[in-house]
Amino acid sequence: MKLLSAAATALLLLVPFGARASAAHALALPAAVAGALFAAVLAVVLGQATGSPKPFVGLLLALWYVAMNDKGRTPALDLAGFSGAASPGSIGGWLAAAVLLAAGALLLERFRLSRA
Repeated sequence: MKLLSAAATALLLLVPFGARASAAHALALPAAVAGALFAAVLAVVLGQATGSPKPFVGLLLALWYVAMNDKGRTPALDLAGFSGAASPGSIGGWLAAAVLLAAGALLLERFRLSRA
């Protein structure tokens, strides 16, 4: 349930940006969706693993810092379509990372419930 609410909130915030930016860059909307899902899943996984929001904030800010300083030269760093450099491969990579992290979140939740 945490994962669904986090994903819905992230999509609500980033999809309008991606839809507006898709006029300039065709892959802006899919990149925004991939970035929103990755950020939501990362928040849930790190929150479950540590019990604190601080690791998520620190890691996501570090990723955005690196991506912004790259200035769109590396498509793999275009986390949410901010620089317009996203490629189908980079979008797929962020989605794959989100799926793997989501599987980890579900396994961690099951592990915690089995111990209770």
